[in-house]
Parts: sequence; structure tokens; C-alpha cells
Amino acid sequence: MVRINKAIPLEDYRLKVTFNTGEEGIFDLENWLSGPIFSKLKDREIFTHVAIDEIAGTICWSNGIDFCPDVVYEQTNFSN
Repeated sequence: MVRINKAIPLEDYRLKVTFNTGEEGIFDLENWLSGPIFSKLKDREIFTHVAIDEIAGTICWSNGIDFCPDVVYEQTNFSN
């Protein structure tokens, strides 16, 4: 099961993510921010306070927003 071990906020609503597989890449959230739930992450103060839910192995924020680790893995650009 793929899990996220680390997430570092970058500019332009991107995260540098490290998975339990040892792989690292960039997860770009920009296209996700137009919907009613994820648009709250447009607030840079909220976005930069990303955390890791150690039980679920996913990225999350204090306002309850989270992303499934499988989705993050599938959408991550590993060529960076």
C-alpha cells in the first residue's frame, strides 16, 4: 500500500511528496482548487500548513481536507 511519508509545500500550489516506496515527486494541486471543497486551499496560509496523517498515510489540513494517497501517487510527477 502506497503511503505518503513527507510533504513540503512549494509555490504555485504544489507539494514535494515522499512516499513509503522511497520515491519523490511533485504533486500539483492547482487543477483541484476550482471545486467547492478544495478551493479552501487557495488560502496560502492554509495550504502551507499541510500535514501527514500517519495512520492513513495521506496529506491533510486542519480544516478536514485530505487526499487519498493512491490519488496523490497517480497524480505525482516523478521526473522532477
